[in-house]
Amino acid sequence: MITAIDAVNLCVHSYDVTNTVFDVWQNVNDVVGGIKYIGNDTVLVMRGSDDVEDWLRDLSVWPDWTNDGVVDAGFADGLGGFIGVVKPAIKGNLILTGHSLGGARCCIIATRIKASQMILFGCPRVGLDDFKECVVKSGVDIQSYRNGDDPVPLVPPYYEPVIPPTQLKPAQSFVDPVQYHYIDNYAASLYIS
Repeated sequence: MITAIDAVNLCVHSYDVTNTVFDVWQNVNDVVGGIKYIGNDTVLVMRGSDDVEDWLRDLSVWPDWTNDGVVDAGFADGLGGFIGVVKPAIKGNLILTGHSLGGARCCIIATRIKASQMILFGCPRVGLDDFKECVVKSGVDIQSYRNGDDPVPLVPPYYEPVIPPTQLKPAQSFVDPVQYHYIDNYAASLYIS
């Protein structure tokens, strides 16, 4: 198990193109994530939206009927190939963490690979109630956080949050609510809480 501070720090590093923090770094069809081995745990960190292809996926909100329930098609797009590449690198307990799109992808991964812990930051709503139930039934210990007035955990409005996020007191106030969503601001808010 890792702490939320450990997880948010890894998420911050997932946006660094020169990252040297991760033991394994994968980009499969622009689905990006890193693996960090900590003791007997494998931490899979899924990067959030960082380029035009990610933003287009974010806007693809059509439902995708999967074996695990209805999910947002944009969040699931390309994930099967990524899972196939990283699965052999998983050793011991799997811990999932991600920010934004990365958090959504963690939720889908949790229904396909057994994980012991999942820590989400600014995670959008991923699917319908049947998908949420599938994630909860997987047995993964879930922590989810929303920083201040971050709007992302409230969308798409017709999907369900996997669990209601814990509300963080923001380290600073912003006029533009989107600024609450930045991973660095999640880190700052966790440090003061």
